[in-house]
Amino acid sequence: MTPEIQTLIDAGLKPRHVARLLHVSRGTVSHWLNGRNPPNRWITEAVRTLAETVAKLEKDGKLPVRAGQLTPSEVDAKTYFLVAAAATPPTSEPVQEEGDST
Repeated sequence: MTPEIQTLIDAGLKPRHVARLLHVSRGTVSHWLNGRNPPNRWITEAVRTLAETVAKLEKDGKLPVRAGQLTPSEVDAKTYFLVAAAATPPTSEPVQEEGDST
């Protein structure tokens, strides 16, 4: 398992979350986790970027999600949505030209 994949799992992401965030199958993530196959060169940068996002959330104290009053399913969901929101670049509003009334 690569250090980047370990970072994702240690932060509380489930293999299904990693698969969804990276647009790969759960089987592919399973192979990464058990060391059968490392991420290929086409996905390595995306894995690295996601791991950096997770590391930033950990540094900011947002991960790992603490259970408190949450059920395990709620912890899983909150973890996924925190990472998904942080990993998705914000959309920008269209720039309105001067004098454009639309």
